[in-house]
Amino acid sequence: LLSSGTKPAGLPGTSTALPAQASQISTVQDLIQNSEYLIRSLTSPDLFGDERDGIVAKLNQLLSACGVGNGYYKGDQQPISYTAENPFYQFKAIGYSRRSDYCDSDGIIALTLGINYEQLSRATQRQKFIDSMNLILGNNTNVRAHIELIRPLPDNQTEVLLYVTEKGKGRSSSKELCAFLKQPTQDIQLKSQLCVVNILPRTIVDDAKKHAFIKNPPAGTRFDSQIWQQAVRENPDPDKLLPYPIRGFEQLRKRQELQAAEIRLEERIVEELNQKLMQINSKLITGQNQCSYQRQRHKELSHRLLRCLAMQSLLQQYTISIDSAEEKLETRLEALNASLVAPDQIKLC
Repeated sequence: LLSSGTKPAGLPGTSTALPAQASQISTVQDLIQNSEYLIRSLTSPDLFGDERDGIVAKLNQLLSACGVGNGYYKGDQQPISYTAENPFYQFKAIGYSRRSDYCDSDGIIALTLGINYEQLSRATQRQKFIDSMNLILGNNTNVRAHIELIRPLPDNQTEVLLYVTEKGKGRSSSKELCAFLKQPTQDIQLKSQLCVVNILPRTIVDDAKKHAFIKNPPAGTRFDSQIWQQAVRENPDPDKLLPYPIRGFEQLRKRQELQAAEIRLEERIVEELNQKLMQINSKLITGQNQCSYQRQRHKELSHRLLRCLAMQSLLQQYTISIDSAEEKLETRLEALNASLVAPDQIKLC
């Protein structure tokens, strides 16, 4: 009897199950009734009983497509409110977001900070951030935090990608590091010391989750499944991009600001690379000039050394007596000279 759902009054569970069921029925009825009112306001409003009702219907259709205002459908009834959640809302589209290239073993996590990017743009500021992270990690000399990337976000926020290495073990996994930093003690320290507002592991979406995501439109977006599947088919790079629903100007503005922030980050990186390139070129020119100077100096010293060796050789000749080899050479030269000056030899003028 109890399992059949017909519990007598007073038994445990009767006071909660019946109101919940009634609430669910009421919610479904409200949805059906609101849908009926919405359709009537767009197709057949009954306000004036003449052609003006058709004009009101067109106005309601425009307001519904824009997701603003109220739609009147009957003189003695309250108007229905048009929001961006109504099925006839037209300002929606599908964009594409890049998939992460990091694996869980890479240990990359994303910290969203409620501070401006300029507060972390210098090397000294980033080192202070790393020192604070090391303290939060327990101030263990074997465990150290490292910054992978810092990028600006809209609303004066900054995203920091970092990973943690442990001596002898390598990098900690993204899930382990994220779970550790979300503990109450570490979470309070991150919020108070580094203004962290969000922590997420930055890992790649596996194929199973990817296929489950693109199979149907995300819940709550009210996108037509055919439009969603068309976006999936027309994905310019299915391996690196995922379709992303955009609903309303606010979400579009948010993505535009993210894209603008990414462009500014790339411009900063290019500017930093140009500055480093100029410094390297300056050092290269200085090195080439120094090399030319040292080469010329080497030649001068070589010539001076040769002169010194020649002078030393001459000085040695004055201090050393003639040896037997030189005496033999002298004897041969004298004999050769005597043969040349003999009477029967040809005289050279």
